[in-house]
Amino acid sequence: MEKMQQVVGRARAAFNSGRCRSLEFRLQQLKALERMVKEKEKEILAAIKADLHKSGHNAYSHEILGVLGELALTMDKLPSWAAPQPVKKNLLTMRDEAYIYPEPLGVVLIIGAWNYPFVLVMQPLIGAIAAGNAVVVKPSEISENTAQLVADLLPQYLDRELYPVVTGGVPETTELLTQRFDHILYTGNSAVGKIVMAAAAKHLTPVTLESPLPSMSSQTTRRWVWAVLSCRGDCLQFGAECGQSQARLPTGSVLAPLFNPFESQCLPHRGPRVSPELLYPPSLLLCICMTL
Repeated sequence: MEKMQQVVGRARAAFNSGRCRSLEFRLQQLKALERMVKEKEKEILAAIKADLHKSGHNAYSHEILGVLGELALTMDKLPSWAAPQPVKKNLLTMRDEAYIYPEPLGVVLIIGAWNYPFVLVMQPLIGAIAAGNAVVVKPSEISENTAQLVADLLPQYLDRELYPVVTGGVPETTELLTQRFDHILYTGNSAVGKIVMAAAAKHLTPVTLESPLPSMSSQTTRRWVWAVLSCRGDCLQFGAECGQSQARLPTGSVLAPLFNPFESQCLPHRGPRVSPELLYPPSLLLCICMTL
């Protein structure tokens, strides 16, 4: 408990110092993050491969490319995003100059996911840095190689006090959630999402949750399109990603006609039946089984 208090306390003290509020500082940190991704690309891809058995092409397209794109967009648009925005005047402000000034929230907690262990930490981190916040980063312990790499790399490129990384499993995350944050972002399943929400409610902390949603099909649905999109979510990333449907809810009159397009789309992705341990790292088998 004391360790987490110190980590969050240092981040809050660094935020209160005001050094992360200036536009120049935010852009400098984002450029440093971009340099990290480019300079350490091979190490990042190797860690993801060790954790998830992803090919270099898959890992680059799903984990690296999106982060670089987000960084480029954010650095380009941040001056206008951070600028005061004039608003329409009313009777109370007609004699004034009325603006909305974007303000950082404070200390943000980002809890990453095992299935996209790099991008689902980096993309929200980019937004939090751009908004002028301090950030406590908690990568998923299941993708342990990527988590350790993030913990090793971020202090080399970013401000150590403003953007600490906490590694570990359930005990460490549980301790973190007892601390007061100004926003929490969690990506994962609904069971843990409820725990995060319950912990945040004690401090009235706003929370952003990401998780899969059901997919619907009706008589007006284009069956092949529905089948393609549903199978893509099921087959990509071991079927554990936000594009996967937690439940399919076709209406009774269209259920039977969906079987053929659904089967024809899924079988080429699945291939022959093989033992799961030949496809997935042992540390992920339990997580995958829990999603079935």
